[in-house]
Amino acid sequence: MKGKVEFRGKLFALASSRRESQISPRRKALLFAGFIVALSLVAKSPPSLRISPVPQFPELPVGHQSPLQAVSILNSGWGPVHIQEVRLTGDSPRDFRSLSERCADQLLLPGRSCTLALSFAPQSSGRRNAELSVISEGRVLPNYLPLIGVADQRSSLESCPAGIEFGNEAVGVASTWRQCKIRNLTEHALQISSPRITGDTPNDFQLGDNTCASRLPAGGSCSVSVRFIPRVSGERRAEVVFDDGSGDVPHGILVSGRGTAADLCMDPELVSFPGLPVGQLSQFESVLVRNCGSADVHIAEPTSGGNAAGDFILEATPCNSVMLAPGKSCSVTVRFRPMGVGARTATIILPDDSPDAPHIIHLQGTGDTKTQPSALITPETVSFGEQVIGRTSGPRRVVVLSQGKVPLEIGPVTFAGERLPQFVLETKCSNRVLGTKEQCEINVYFRPTDARKFEAEISIPHNAVDAPRSLIIEGVGLAPTGWCCLRGKVFQSKEFICVLQKGRYFQDQTAAEQACTSSPPPLQQTPLQPPTGLEPGTTAQADSQPISCDTLVLHWDSTAAPGGYFVQLKKLPNLAGTATVVFENRVFGNQLKPPSPLEVGTYEWTVASSRTSGERSGSAPLRYFKCNPHIKAPLAHLNWRAIAQRPIQ
Repeated sequence: MKGKVEFRGKLFALASSRRESQISPRRKALLFAGFIVALSLVAKSPPSLRISPVPQFPELPVGHQSPLQAVSILNSGWGPVHIQEVRLTGDSPRDFRSLSERCADQLLLPGRSCTLALSFAPQSSGRRNAELSVISEGRVLPNYLPLIGVADQRSSLESCPAGIEFGNEAVGVASTWRQCKIRNLTEHALQISSPRITGDTPNDFQLGDNTCASRLPAGGSCSVSVRFIPRVSGERRAEVVFDDGSGDVPHGILVSGRGTAADLCMDPELVSFPGLPVGQLSQFESVLVRNCGSADVHIAEPTSGGNAAGDFILEATPCNSVMLAPGKSCSVTVRFRPMGVGARTATIILPDDSPDAPHIIHLQGTGDTKTQPSALITPETVSFGEQVIGRTSGPRRVVVLSQGKVPLEIGPVTFAGERLPQFVLETKCSNRVLGTKEQCEINVYFRPTDARKFEAEISIPHNAVDAPRSLIIEGVGLAPTGWCCLRGKVFQSKEFICVLQKGRYFQDQTAAEQACTSSPPPLQQTPLQPPTGLEPGTTAQADSQPISCDTLVLHWDSTAAPGGYFVQLKKLPNLAGTATVVFENRVFGNQLKPPSPLEVGTYEWTVASSRTSGERSGSAPLRYFKCNPHIKAPLAHLNWRAIAQRPIQ
C-alpha cells in the first residue's frame, strides 16, 4: 500500500493515494493496533533533559573572567520535569560562575527550555574542571554538563578572585563597606578605568571609595569599596568590572548577598461565623499565623478592634509575645457571641516587627433575632487509655444536651468511615428530637484485639450551629504482662492493677496457679502496711492547690518495705476519660523526683509497700495536686516601646 504514517504528539495521520474505502479491514486493524502501541510507548517514555551547548572558554590569566556563554536546558522527553536547583559542582566549582537563576525551581513542559549564563573566572592556574549539575524530581537524566577551562598564571592585575560574599542582610538595610585590594602584577604602569557594577541585580550594590581611577604604577595597588543594600528578599548577585588599558577582557569582582525580610501569612485572613441568635456563643475558629518570610518575626500581644470588637472573644493564644523563626507558626482562636442584630465586624491586630506591620485578621458574623437550636456535647474526645487485649472496658459516656429554646433534631448516630470492631456503640440518641434541657447518652466500649493504638470517629448529625457533629474515640491495646491470683482465681492482669485489687502478682502462669491452689501465707507473717505522710497533695481533688512543679519531689514516711515501694503517678484528663500514667514502677527509698518536668494540669499519686517476693500492701489514699503553668520570660531583644509607639494603619 502506498502511503505515509506520521506520528507527532497525539496526531496520527494517514496519507494515502487510495481511497479509505479501498483499504481492507485487516489492514485497518493492523494500523489501529500500531497506533495503540505507539501511544503506549509514549505514555511509558521517561522524561529526559538535554543540556547544551558545552561552553568553550578561552585560556585566561588567573583573576580574569571570560565573557558570558549561554547554556540551554531542554525538556526533550514526553512528560513535565520539575527542576529544583542548578548548581556548580566538581573539582573546581569556584573557578566558574553562573550569573543567572532563571532555571531554578522551574517546571519545564515537554519541548520547553530555560537558559542560564556561565563564565570562566579562574582563581588558580592550570586545567580547571567542574560540572553544571541539574537537580530535578526523579533525578531525570542526563543531569550534568562538563565545564573545562585553562588558566595561565600570567595576569596583569590581582583583584579578589574569590569575590565578596555579604551573607544575609535585611531588606532596605545597608551592610558595612567591604574593600577589595587591586595590585599591578606587571613591570609597567596600567591605566585603570573607573569600576562599574553590572550583572543580574546591580541596583542592590553600591560603590564607595575608589582609589583605582588613575594610573597604577608597576607593583602598585589601589582599592575599591562596595556595600550591599538589598531591595527585595532572595539571592542577589552582581559584578564590579574595570579595565586595565591592555585591551584584554575586563577584570571582574563577583559580589553576592541574600536579602532577608520578615513577613506573616494568615490562613484564613477573613473568619466568617454563621448567623447566631443574640447572646448565643459559637464554636471555636482558629487562624494559622505563619512566618512566611526569611527572617525572625516578633509578635506582641494580639488585640481586638473594630465596630463590634466586644462580639468576638479572643481566647488565650500561643501567638502572644512570641518569636517565630522562618517557617514556624502559631494559632489565634476566636469565638463569636453577637450582642446586637445584623452584621457584626471586628479585627484582630497582631503587632509585630515585620516591614508591613501590624498584620490584621478580619472577623465577621451576623446577629439574628430568630431563635436557633443549641446543643452541648461532652466530652468532645473519648480516650480509653490502655486496655488489656481481649478484655472489654467499662462504658465511656457521651452526653448530648439540648440547651436552646428550639427543639434539637438528631440524625442517626453511627461510626464515620470504616467501623472498627474494637469499638462498640450503644445509644438512644439516633433519630431523636430533644426539647429544652433534654438530653440523651451515647455509650462506647473498647475491646482491643492486639497491642497498638485504635482510633475511630462517631458521627452525630444535628441542626444546632454551636456544637461539633462528630467526636474522636481512641484507645491503646496492651499486651498482658503477667498473671494475678485473686480469691482463688487466676487471670491476666497488669501488675499494679493486681496489687490494687489485693491480689498476688506473678510473671509465670504456673506459679500463679500453684499459689492460688495452695494454702494462704502463714499467719505469723506480718502484713505489709501502706505508707503514710504522703506529700505534696490533698486527699480530695476539689481541694487541690496549685504548686510549682519545676523542682517537685514526692515523699512519704518510711515503713516496713523489704522490696521497696511501688509508686504510681497519673495526670488526670480535662474531660471524662482515662488518666495518663506518668510513672509506675518500684523505687527504693521514701522519695521520688519525676523523671521529666510535669506539664500543666491536675495529678494524682499513691504508693504501696512491697516485699522482695513481689507481694505488696494496699495503696495509700490518693493524693491530688495541680501544676502551675510555666511563666515565659519576656523577649529581651524586642523593643516593645517602639512597637507600641508605631502608628497602626
